[in-house]
Order: sequence, then C-alpha cells, then structure tokens
Amino acid sequence: THYTTTANKRRNSNSWSLLSGPLNYFKPRHQQLEVAIVVRGSKELFDFLTDGMLQATDYKGGKAHDGILKSAEWLEETYRADLKRFWHKSKRKQGNQKMKLWLIGHSLGAGTAALTAINLHDNEIYSKWLEAEAIGFGTPSLVSPELSYSNKGYVTSVINDADLVPRTSGAAIANTWLQIVAHNWTDAALEDYDRLVEVLQHDKHLMSRFFGSGKSKTWLQNSCSTVRKWLETWFDENVAPWLENLPSIIHKGDAEVELIPPGECVHLYRDGVAYQASYVNCSYFGKGLEVVRHFVDDHLIPNGYYKALLSLARDQKNNFSWCFEDDLMDINIA
Repeated sequence: THYTTTANKRRNSNSWSLLSGPLNYFKPRHQQLEVAIVVRGSKELFDFLTDGMLQATDYKGGKAHDGILKSAEWLEETYRADLKRFWHKSKRKQGNQKMKLWLIGHSLGAGTAALTAINLHDNEIYSKWLEAEAIGFGTPSLVSPELSYSNKGYVTSVINDADLVPRTSGAAIANTWLQIVAHNWTDAALEDYDRLVEVLQHDKHLMSRFFGSGKSKTWLQNSCSTVRKWLETWFDENVAPWLENLPSIIHKGDAEVELIPPGECVHLYRDGVAYQASYVNCSYFGKGLEVVRHFVDDHLIPNGYYKALLSLARDQKNNFSWCFEDDLMDINIA
C-alpha cells in the first residue's frame, strides 16, 4: 500500500530556503512505516551563500561544513513534529516498530539530507522510534574523514564522474590552485613559438605583409633561432629558479584534506565505452578538482545523473530501450 500526505503548512525559512511541499510516507516492502523527505539542490540566493560557507566547524568530534550544518539543523527542527505525528498514527497498526526515514537530495540538498541523518542517528530523542538513512546525489564535501567513515552504514553519496561539487572543499580548491601555480609552462611556451615559426614559414603572404616579400625568408633564417635562444635564456634565468623553489613550498603548505563527502561513496564514471559504477574511498574526492569539459554537466540532473544512471541501468539490463517506471523527466515541476 502506498500512502501520500502533504504537510499542513508550507515550509520556508528566510535564511535557509531548502524544502517546501509534501512529505511522503509509504509501506513499500514491510509493515514498517517509511517516510521520504526529498531536498532539492541549489536554486535561490541563500542556497549559494550556504554553498559558499566553505569553513569547517567542530561537529561530533570532527569537522562539518558550517553552512550545510545550519541547513540540516533547520530541516530537523521544521519536520520533527510531523515525523512524530506520523509515527504515533502508525502505532495503532504497527505497534512500537520504528519508522524508517529516507532523506534524499541533490547537491546542497544531498548535503543537508546527509547531515540531517547524522544528526538523527544515535540521538536519544529519536532512537526509540526513528531509523534514518540518507542517499545523496552530487553530495558536497562536508565532513571530516573520520566522520565520513563512521557513517557508512546509513549515508550513501552517489557521485557522477568528474562532478565538481563533491570536490569543491576549501582544501581541494587550495590544492588545485597550488598545482596550477607549480605547472612548468616554459616548455609549452617554446613549443608555441616553434609552431608560430612553422606557420610563418608556410604562409608567404603573411610574412610579406609584415616584412616585405624580399625580407621574409631572410628574416626567418637569421632571426628565429636567435629569438628562441633568447627565450630559453630568459626562462632559465627568470622562471626556472622560481619554479625550482616551489616543490618544497607546496609540500609544506599543501592544504590538508579537511572535508570529504559523507558515508559510502558510489562513483559513476565513463570507461571510454559506457558508464560503470564502483565503491570508492570518499577521500578521493577531497584532493582536488578534475578539470574537464563536462565537470559542470556531470553535476546537473538531466545531462548528468539522469543520463549516467539511465545508461548504467540499460547496460546492466542489456536493454537499450529500457526506461525508469517513474521517469524523472516526466515529472512536471512548477
């Protein structure tokens, strides 16, 4: 039997706009009452302010993303009474059996769902009547490693290929910046110069336009090697010493991975032919950005998670016309 109800008042917060609309409760498998709260991702200005609060705060013996933690606390407070009411209503038929709460979200909503589940877990207020579990898609880096590992039993983070959001912690951004700064670009600059000379050698019209028809060939023969040697000398004297000093500076100042995605991490990835999925250590996503052309699309739903999950399901079923029974793209969202 499937039951649906709508909360008796619209849920909103002037500071943390996270969730408004229905709570769903259902009994899909057992007699246990199951409730689902789905939290959307970033949409409004305050959501992006929450995303931007990269600083970590002390939390349960570790660290947590300060902005998302505030959102999780708001979500818990807002729906506590409704959850308790659902459980009391179900007690007439199920006795004192615990109610199962599913917290599901994408992006900022995934982070809020995860931290809400962590807040509820082993909390004496809820332990006798509520069992919470979170599933997030594109979950940000929001807890310290020791907290992430301790929540594997009830928090799952699904991360699509090069999705930038799970990799965008303060430490990851700092490490990516250090890698960019340390990149030795001098060889690439010399290759660019060689390609320019090659283009000029084959484009007589361009050379004659700037140097005259009689001087272009002579200029190339006499000057290109001289200019290249000057570039090499300038790089050796001005750039190389600075780059040589960077490794020790970077290793000393390399930002420690402070926050990573929570719980059990499932990585959806392209293998060159199709999508695959595997469990990975969540700390993998806290080390730095994977800068590729699709790292933004991978975080979105239509071109990212929906595409990856549909492709993965079709490959596993060996049925390329297979579709989800309740297709996400068919939902009319106002």
